[in-house]
Amino acid sequence: MHSILSKLVLLAGAITAATTAFAQHAPAGQVGRRNLNFEVGTTFVFEYSRVAEINGNRFWPFGGSVDGAVTLWKGLGVAGDFSGIHATDISNRVSLDKHSFMAGPRYNFNLLPHNDLRYHATRGFAEALFGEVHAFNSLFPAPNKVKTSATSFSMQVGGGVDVAVGYGFNFRPVDVYWVHSSLPNNADNIQNNFRIGLGASFRK
Repeated sequence: MHSILSKLVLLAGAITAATTAFAQHAPAGQVGRRNLNFEVGTTFVFEYSRVAEINGNRFWPFGGSVDGAVTLWKGLGVAGDFSGIHATDISNRVSLDKHSFMAGPRYNFNLLPHNDLRYHATRGFAEALFGEVHAFNSLFPAPNKVKTSATSFSMQVGGGVDVAVGYGFNFRPVDVYWVHSSLPNNADNIQNNFRIGLGASFRK
């Protein structure tokens, strides 16, 4: 947990530094035209997974995520995502909990124009995020023993839609991701899962 919090602080610092530098060097009036935007969202998520064995159980861990992003130039920016999910009895009364933190580039594009109420357009976004996943309260094979927790590289690629509701608030009817990790599983140590969610965001 300390490692994840440290990474959140570092990401926040990096975004702040990048934003400050961009604002100082942007052409006159560019920031005023809202090319530079901040966004924070929260999403309820389900992740399609499977136990790594022949005819292994398929299951849907569920939980939530919090994401933040800053758009720097013409829809391009950086984003970070912290999520946690849980599944009960995935196989032989074994459960699973996972926390992940990832960050990477995001691209936003307009789907519907803005108006006086929706001063931000309804938008779609696509992103590729990279980081770390920590799984616990489960069983993971290791040399000469079985561990109850494990940590590995993780990435997720996908995107979603933010429908402008008013005054910076957005409804997120869907976001969809391919989620990859390499936790030990007594097989190929690879997980390729599918995540879907819905939630809300605020953009300024």
